[in-house]
Parts: sequence; structure tokens; C-alpha cells
Amino acid sequence: MNSVSTIARHTLTEIRRNRVFLILISLFLASSLISIYVGSATIRTELTAYNLAARIQDWSSLPSSHEPPSLPLLSVMKNSIEYVLMIGCLLSIFIGYDGISRDMRTHTLELILSREVYRDQYLTGKMLGGLTLIAFLHLLSFLVELIALMFIAKTPVTLTDFTLIFTFHIVSIVMMMLFYILSLLFSVVFAQALPSFLTSISIWVAGIYIIPELARSVASYTLSGNTAQQNVQSALMETPLSKVISSLSPASHFRSLGTALLEKGTVFPFSSLFYLMSACVIAAALLYILFQRKELTRHV
Repeated sequence: MNSVSTIARHTLTEIRRNRVFLILISLFLASSLISIYVGSATIRTELTAYNLAARIQDWSSLPSSHEPPSLPLLSVMKNSIEYVLMIGCLLSIFIGYDGISRDMRTHTLELILSREVYRDQYLTGKMLGGLTLIAFLHLLSFLVELIALMFIAKTPVTLTDFTLIFTFHIVSIVMMMLFYILSLLFSVVFAQALPSFLTSISIWVAGIYIIPELARSVASYTLSGNTAQQNVQSALMETPLSKVISSLSPASHFRSLGTALLEKGTVFPFSSLFYLMSACVIAAALLYILFQRKELTRHV
């Protein structure tokens, strides 16, 4: 356990020295403020439009046909879902893509393993260091969001809201850890920074953007034979094929979880959480297996 914690601290020290990482952290924390500010402005605009429509109805003595907008309190944070996918996952890739290959190039790994440290202890320390950093980052973001909700959105935060926000950050940690583990995996496979980074970025682009967009395109094409009225009614529907394609994307599962927590706050898609956690476990298992079998003498 001593060896694991030492490697975890070494991992944190290496990451903190990088200025680009500090920039990404600043962007991630700033995105928490931006999300709440934009969400608050959107809600105020919708409420203003509703109040204006209601006054017009009163002046014209016509029966009101406008329903008050249904706006859950935490919907002001809905943009946080996309910020985690864009900045958070990119941050995870950045701290992991050269995490192991750098130790190979600098002979640090050779030195560590010569001191009776097992390979699984080394990997556990790397993963613990990344998890500690990501969890600390989300703790800061959590505190920033609570303060922003009270002073920017000017809304009281109930115990239920507190729990939902906290749960959202736990899910976000799982999402970011998935890409951190994948970037470590590619660092072992390629043992070089550039191919590891490019492969990690390619997986990120495919999982976050290409696959969900492909699923939407398949659904739109399937529904294109409907009439205009039917298309309006079924615009948000999915076809069986589009559901299968969408289920391959971790981003689709994360968006379902985030929407349930921040916009609905009731129905929680446990299957999506199981998908993300299973993906983390499978990626970690592959990482351990490949690293145990990796021939290191070529790179040290």
C-alpha cells in the first residue's frame, strides 16, 4: 500500500507541473460558472416571455392558452453535461495519454520496478493518482456550483438539490475515469506519446460526437417518410437501429444520466450507470492484462 500511495503522489506531482493542465482546470471550473449563468439567463428569458404572453391575454380579455413553463431548478446546470463531455473528458485524456510511456522513456519505470514494486501496484498507483485528481477537481466544481446557484441564479439549494448535484458529480467522475483509463491503456499499447494521444482523441471524438450524431441521422432517415405533422410528433423518437447505435456511445448514457439528475430528478437510468461502470472495469482489466504482458526492455 505504501508503494501504491507513493506512485499516486508521484503521478499527481508530474501532472501539477504541466501548465497546460492548469489551463484546462481553469477552463473546467470556469465552465461551471458559465453553465449556471447561461442556464439562469435562459430561464429568466422564458419566464419573461410567459409573463408577457399572460399580460397580453389579460389585456385582450381572451382565455389564457399559455401554460407556465416547467423549469426544474437544476435545469440551470444542464449545460454542465456537455462541458464534462467536452472539457472534462479531454482533461482526462491529457493527464493519461503519456502517463506510462513517459516513465518508460525516462527509465523511471525501470527504477520503480527494480525496488520490489509489482506491476499491478504501479498501475494501481497511477489510477489512484488520476482518480484523486479528478475527484478533487469535481469537489472544487461542486463548491463553485453551489455558490453560483445561490449568488448568480439566486435560488435556495434544498437537500434534494444538493444530493442530485453531488450524484451528478459522482457520475461525471466515472465518465472522466473511463477516458483516463483508456488513455493509460493506449499509453501501454503504443509506448509513445503521439500515437497514444491521437488514438485517445479519436476514441473521444467518435464516442462523444460521431456515434450519437450517426444515431440521430439514422432516426431522421427512418422517419423521413412520415408526413410533416408526424415528423413533428416523432422528432424526439428513436428507431430500434438508432437506439442500438446510440447505446454504443458512453456520451449517450452520460447524457441520459445527467438529464435525469439535472432536469427531471426522478427517473434514474441505472442501466446507463451500469454501462459506464462496466466500461471502466473492462478497460481497467485490459490495462492490467496488457501491462503485465508488456515487454518493457525495448523502451527502457
